[in-house]
Amino acid sequence: MKILLTGGTGFIGGAVLRRLVDDGHDVTAVVRSADSAETVAAAGATALEGDLTDVAWLSATLREHDGAVHTASPGDATSPALDDA
Repeated sequence: MKILLTGGTGFIGGAVLRRLVDDGHDVTAVVRSADSAETVAAAGATALEGDLTDVAWLSATLREHDGAVHTASPGDATSPALDDA
């Protein structure tokens, strides 16, 4: 399956990323920086820089995937807005 993953460099997201790749899924990990892109690429995913609060971009990106796993969280007061998007 082609899976879109958010939070792939975090504690939980990193574990999810490894498991998805180990199980043979084609993983696209949304990242915010070049450093994060390198991290997820090293784990076997395709990095995609994007803004998870951009609903139009996120909707279009989701349509290109079979499923999604959302583990991203800024861990501050903006978390609910990110989840709503």
